[in-house]
Amino acid sequence: MKVLLIAGVVLGLAFGQKGTNWNAMGLAAYRSGKYDEAVKAFSKALDQDPKRDTLYYNRGLCYVKKELHDKAIRDFSKAIDLNSVFDDAFHARANAYNSRGDYADAISDYARVIALMPQKAMAYSDRASAYFNKGDNDKAIDDYTKALSLNPTDAKAYCNRGLVYAKRELFDQAIEDFSHAIALDRGYAKAYFQRGICYENMSMHDRADVDYQKAARLDTSYAPKGVKMQPVQAGIHFNRGNACFKNGQYAEAIECYTRAIEADPASARAYFNRGLAFVRLEKYPESIADFSKAIALEPKNDSTNVSPYGTQECRTEMYYNRGYAYYKFGDNEKAQADLAQAVILNPRYKEVYFCRGLIFFGSGDIGAAIEDFSRAIDIDDDYLEAYNNRAAAYVRLKDYQSAIEDFSRGLKLGSRVWQTYFNRGIAYYNTADYARAVADFTSAIELDPGNAEAYYNRGLAYGKLGRKESATKDLKKAAGLGYKPAKKALKE
Repeated sequence: MKVLLIAGVVLGLAFGQKGTNWNAMGLAAYRSGKYDEAVKAFSKALDQDPKRDTLYYNRGLCYVKKELHDKAIRDFSKAIDLNSVFDDAFHARANAYNSRGDYADAISDYARVIALMPQKAMAYSDRASAYFNKGDNDKAIDDYTKALSLNPTDAKAYCNRGLVYAKRELFDQAIEDFSHAIALDRGYAKAYFQRGICYENMSMHDRADVDYQKAARLDTSYAPKGVKMQPVQAGIHFNRGNACFKNGQYAEAIECYTRAIEADPASARAYFNRGLAFVRLEKYPESIADFSKAIALEPKNDSTNVSPYGTQECRTEMYYNRGYAYYKFGDNEKAQADLAQAVILNPRYKEVYFCRGLIFFGSGDIGAAIEDFSRAIDIDDDYLEAYNNRAAAYVRLKDYQSAIEDFSRGLKLGSRVWQTYFNRGIAYYNTADYARAVADFTSAIELDPGNAEAYYNRGLAYGKLGRKESATKDLKKAAGLGYKPAKKALKE
């Protein structure tokens, strides 16, 4: 995402009482990277001329450089209040919203820029990045495509559209875009590196290695001076590990991540991904150790950190996943501590509330579990697992009607596991809706034909409906499958 340059604005003069040109001093400080001095200078200029929109804009850009996005947004908003057609201020505020994670607000401001400047390719490109961050890949592709139609020589737009295609695992199209970017800019290290990742995912390892090496020769961030080619090799092993992980080859992924760590011991992302692989293999102590190492390292110095997320988002993932590993390992106290830290870093991280709900459910605090499952659902109204588990919690409270509503919502969202039908059947049974209970137990049996408990409960429901022959048949089936309560029921 491009930050608009302060020098690109037509600026008025602002003088102090003794003739000091605070605006010019702010500009000079900004260009020298002295952003604190620049802020002070622009503030003094504003003391003398509080109605000048460009001064707020300039100070806002300094705050952006200092990553003080809230202050930047306030200054850009003030500039817009003073000049409602200040397209650069709208654009800068959109970029600040995007950096802060307020993607809806960012998209709204980019739309204002486009309305004011319909041919501004960068506005489409930056809006595409907001759509991508929001997870709307189709709209991101549309905007990058529009940007390229306005500026077909924009190598960065090709590279970014390639990233979206890669995210959707459309590797052929991604490679085509990365190749376009390289054709426009032979020194574009990132395009080589990302094309290498795509080749890796297509098991074209030789081509991937060539692109990784090319990227390293072009950009020292892939092969820092004095470390020779170790980070390049780390990146190769890291991406190979990702390909194995995606294919469910977790042991092989662990080997690759281990090689990445050997090549670059400061690779937080390699430790983190190896931790994820250990979780998949249910090796929780090993995963906890890796997540702890990842948290201790600084992600921004990581040669394999190719995540689209910022450092804070990475750390949120790390605390959440270590908390989840502690939960699976049975250490709920440490799990809760990590999940609490994850909430501080990102209060909108739905998986944190879901995991915490599971912990509360397991400890018998059903009210707290429902509260956390509800928070997860507030963040994502289509969160299937949260609906199913909240429904199970309602069953524990004997609030069967609420349970039925949640199980039904889960089924509408596409749940096709026998447990959902079975549990809703239990809820229907307890509300004396035996016909619907039979229908749900039948669906559970269709999905799991050897489910003795489903046969048993359907038999009980048939009994309540007066269908004794069907009831006896199901109870015998359950008994034949070894379900002891069914054998007892037959004797009664």
